Amino acid sequence: EAGASRYSYVCPLAESVVRTGERETLGDIDPIQALRNRFQSRTVAPVVDLPGLISGAFGYVAYEAITHFEPSVGDLPEDPTGSPSAAFLFPRELLVFDHLLDQLHIIIFASSPKDQYDAVTDRISGICQALETAGSNPRLTEVTGAQSLTEQLITPPPPISTKYTEYPAMVRRARNAIIEGELIQVVLGQRVEITTVGNPIDIYEHLSVMNPSPYMYLLDLGDMQLIGASPELMMRSTDGVASVHPIAGTRPRGATAEEDLQNEADLISSEKESAEHVMLVDLARNDLGRVCVPGTVQVHSFKHVERYSHVMHLVSRVEGKLAEGNDGIDAFRAGFPIGTLSGAPKIRAIQLIAELEPEGRGPYCGGIGWFGANGDIDTGTVIRSIVLRDGTAHVQAGSGIVFDSIPEAEDLESLQKARAPLLAIARAEPVHDRSWRSSEKVSSEPTHTATMAITVE
Repeated sequence: EAGASRYSYVCPLAESVVRTGERETLGDIDPIQALRNRFQSRTVAPVVDLPGLISGAFGYVAYEAITHFEPSVGDLPEDPTGSPSAAFLFPRELLVFDHLLDQLHIIIFASSPKDQYDAVTDRISGICQALETAGSNPRLTEVTGAQSLTEQLITPPPPISTKYTEYPAMVRRARNAIIEGELIQVVLGQRVEITTVGNPIDIYEHLSVMNPSPYMYLLDLGDMQLIGASPELMMRSTDGVASVHPIAGTRPRGATAEEDLQNEADLISSEKESAEHVMLVDLARNDLGRVCVPGTVQVHSFKHVERYSHVMHLVSRVEGKLAEGNDGIDAFRAGFPIGTLSGAPKIRAIQLIAELEPEGRGPYCGGIGWFGANGDIDTGTVIRSIVLRDGTAHVQAGSGIVFDSIPEAEDLESLQKARAPLLAIARAEPVHDRSWRSSEKVSSEPTHTATMAITVE
């Protein structure tokens, strides 16, 4: 959003949506290859003075796609939401808001500009009129999530019924594997499921107010919606330079300014958090080293603190110059999934996650964002996210486990990370139906439309 990133994108109408997965027409094929195949059959003429990355696709790649990139990880559990393994939306209409210049670009993609000129100009006029009408709609000012940080922290979330009641036991098993030398760190997640009738746009609006982040997104595929507010860059590339921003090390926000500063000091001085962060920065350097010119991978802005609505993190920036023949999509593949969401060594961490977590992760811990036809990308991690399907909201969160992790503390940390999405869902419930249901389901027929909203740097 404004202040976090420069551009916001909204796609009112998609030209096509490429979906992969066992339940999809294309089947469970390599999603990156499916994306490149689509790029070959669709070209967009460059236009001067328009924001970059408009010639590509917006979409996500689910965590389990790693089986196509690194077959040595073996089989992974199935995602219970039934979401596509990957989905890429190719826009026909695109609105791009430039927060820096306070400008809105309305972009219509036409296969024959001469023949379609009148229809396109009429459509642009219609969009302008719709935006003017929306600007006077009081509904857009009724989002009630603009509470102070203190109010957010003391507001109880909806009742949590985590599916992984044995999460502390999972942590203990992971610690044993670490002590035995199988790996150094592993990121274990847990899942919360709640029934909701909240509108996806309302949920997105509440989440964007409560937890503004560099990567805000709402991807509507008709039969499912993916909503999120991610603080973490998955992979970005532009002008031949690839970058990743590892996040490792977490503390809750304080209810007062004094407590907040104390939590920051505790985070910075923690030997555990520092060691974990350094290890994952090294892993990010290794990932970039697979596709970058030797000697060009550098660490910038090492271990600085970034604050979000409910937590604060240690963040570093790692970048390198892509080697000839490699592009940003190759870098995305080489670093997928990033170490901060899997562990180190990465392959063994992914295998242990499959052994301990009872279900597949789906979109969670994957990557989402813009994939440019020229190979440039800007993608965030799928964390602080919500999958909506058949009236159920799936919220997942995790914690990095090392040899001295305290199981109960890691359990609390992971649930703290889930707090903002859960509160957004609660506040989006219709006023007349604030009760939280545990059994009744709300079904919805899939449609063939797809829209998205994302903010990227």
